[in-house]
Amino acid sequence: MGLSLLAPLFLAGLAAIAVPIYVHLTHRERREPVRFPSLMFLRRIPFRTTKKQRIRHWGLFVLRVLALALLAAAFSRPLLDRGSLGISVLGSARDVVILLDRSLSMSVGDRWSRATDAVADVAAGLGEADRATLIAYAERAVALTERTNDVGTLRSAAAMLRPGGGRTSAGPAVRLARDMLDPSEFPVREVVVISDFQEIGAPQPDEDRLPAGAIVTVVDVSDGTEPANVSVDVVELDRVSSNARDRVTATARLSNRGPAVTTPASVELVLDGAVVATQRVALPAGETRPVTLTADVPPGRTMVGAVRVAADAYPADDALRFVLEPVDPIAVLVLGDPQAGEDGLYLDRALALAEDPPFEVTSLPIARASAAPIGDAEVVVLNDVPYPGGALGRALATFAQGGGGLWVVFGRRHGAESWSAEGVALAGSRPGSLVDRVAAAGGTMSILHYDHPLFAPFAEPRSGDFSSARFFRYRVHDVPEDAVVLARFDDGSVALSERPVGAGRVVAWTAGLANEWNDLPIKPVFLPFVHETIRYLARYQPEPAWRVAGSVLGGADLAAIEGEPVLERPDGRRTRLSDGGPDALILDEPGVYTLRSLGGRVDARAIAVNADPRESDLRRGDPEEIASGMAPIDPGAERRGELAAALTPAEKERRQGLWWYLLLTVLVLSIVEGGLARRAGRVAR
Repeated sequence: MGLSLLAPLFLAGLAAIAVPIYVHLTHRERREPVRFPSLMFLRRIPFRTTKKQRIRHWGLFVLRVLALALLAAAFSRPLLDRGSLGISVLGSARDVVILLDRSLSMSVGDRWSRATDAVADVAAGLGEADRATLIAYAERAVALTERTNDVGTLRSAAAMLRPGGGRTSAGPAVRLARDMLDPSEFPVREVVVISDFQEIGAPQPDEDRLPAGAIVTVVDVSDGTEPANVSVDVVELDRVSSNARDRVTATARLSNRGPAVTTPASVELVLDGAVVATQRVALPAGETRPVTLTADVPPGRTMVGAVRVAADAYPADDALRFVLEPVDPIAVLVLGDPQAGEDGLYLDRALALAEDPPFEVTSLPIARASAAPIGDAEVVVLNDVPYPGGALGRALATFAQGGGGLWVVFGRRHGAESWSAEGVALAGSRPGSLVDRVAAAGGTMSILHYDHPLFAPFAEPRSGDFSSARFFRYRVHDVPEDAVVLARFDDGSVALSERPVGAGRVVAWTAGLANEWNDLPIKPVFLPFVHETIRYLARYQPEPAWRVAGSVLGGADLAAIEGEPVLERPDGRRTRLSDGGPDALILDEPGVYTLRSLGGRVDARAIAVNADPRESDLRRGDPEEIASGMAPIDPGAERRGELAAALTPAEKERRQGLWWYLLLTVLVLSIVEGGLARRAGRVAR
């Protein structure tokens, strides 16, 4: 314990102690004179004394000296270093943070009951001066209690929980515990981690550390073995529609994550509660295998389904649920030239082969087209024809400005003189002169904007190679300032550009889509290029068949519900999303949710939620290694010194306020001194 002063110069006031010393050692003349006969006839004899004056009122003297000393000390603003004092006063009082793992893997066997029992044991072991906080974590961490010494509060908070659907991630819990313990002034700060210690959930050693001096205690609720576990990791769905029926093909990926070979067991495809297809499969330990199941279903119906395997020790990943919805085709209107021969052949074939989603294609000669079919289309393709004038041209402009997608394909019939003013207003400029690179064996498309949604599917390796295509002729296209160039040829000329027009999009391609100016139509990348361009222009966003636990409902989900949205959870609980706060939007447990308007069922839509496949990896990490990864880098550092260094001396002195207590003591001494002084005066008289 150390003592320092903010204003030590005020200690000079201790010199005032000389005043009571002088007063008590100085002889006072009597106030009442004593009358005596005349001494004129007596001889004066000088009187000398060697006896010193003594202090007769020691109580008053001590009080006065002590009051002056305390007054000087108060104005000097004393500061007490409580680093060692806290230990001596609080002894071994603990600030305990309990980290309770409630990820999905805690539902295996009796892990959860062991975990809640462990919380009760920690609570029962709290001393009178100890305090504890309970934090539950999976992907996120939430404090369930304040600092408390109440065993019942901690037990009740743990008893109300159950394993959630999120994957294990100890990092957020460690950071929350650090924020709680860092300002704590308890001499002992401890973190108790109750978990099955999945290897995938370990914190990041470089980022997730507790404050210096904190102690980490681990409680492993697993039995140390890996249970048998066959999981359904992912399902790819394909639905082909026809007039009489739809053919559904589900390709599931199964993994045996357990230590033993599984016996042949049934894999089932379930639609609307009925098993429609089965297959038997055996999986060696540690292997993954695809399984394909096919069934015919009624056309045009939304169905809730699942691919499931036999129940095992970890039932949470034994089924993957999904919502199978009918796919509405994208309406595409192609305006071409019937005299062009095979110029439109490759485009027509590519559009006809689209399946996810299918394209409903209408091809018309531009000379006979009217404005009527444009209103039914989502995308219009001007395939190597000039921009039309008259009512059709105005209808196309209205279509694009209202949110439609227009794909302009420049070709041999696109001279500058053939491009009307309405077309210039949409494309931003007229098609330019012809670039002929036949003599040089053609050019290549070398610069692609892979960050753009249209080319994003081609960013991964082996997803489509544009560099092998040769371009022998193309049109010069001077894009306006508000346009974005999505691809260029190797000489810098624009190959593909996009320009916003009102609420719509206009995409211009400068090299034609026939096997004449380039050989792109005979390359494997041509088919996905055409499909992605149409999907982008139609603003197609596929509805996910399922989501992962921990996903959040988005604005598009809620916008589809008319009225006040209500979310019904797999366990039957209902939440009005207007009152539930941001956490109400989190799909935090596996199962099938229902989103509908308040009191309505017509617009209800099902949302399938599955466990994160990473949570199916039950491999156990070393609890001691995981604990060392979250422990302080220097556990022996003096945390009290770090806290003291974080505060200025003035801030620490204001927190203590010792000078107020000293002034209060001076006031009490002054009152006592006054009473004693009056009493001593009466006795003297």
